[in-house]
Amino acid sequence: MNTRTIVSYLSKTLAVTAFATALLLALPASAQLLHSSSEDGSVIGQHRVELNSASEEELMSLPGIGPALAKRIIEERTARPFESTSDLERVKGIGPASLKRLLPHVRVQRPARRS
Repeated sequence: MNTRTIVSYLSKTLAVTAFATALLLALPASAQLLHSSSEDGSVIGQHRVELNSASEEELMSLPGIGPALAKRIIEERTARPFESTSDLERVKGIGPASLKRLLPHVRVQRPARRS
């Protein structure tokens, strides 16, 4: 490899690293990076959206969720906060198949109990 090739490679690598860092810093407050172990022991990262606090835009980032469903999710959680991810089935337009598709991408943090 000549010097020009090495410099080109390093600058591309640096640009990709900077882009990835910017994306990670831009994660919304309602998102959580979870880690789980695969069969071989390696760590897998997964972005999950918190259903009780996500914005309409964050909900629309979920597979199969458009503006209408995002609004219905917000309306439903405003009326009665979600206690588990399976509560999504209360939302008109989300059935068993949609729920199965969404489960890996969502989470519910139960509100603290008031004394």
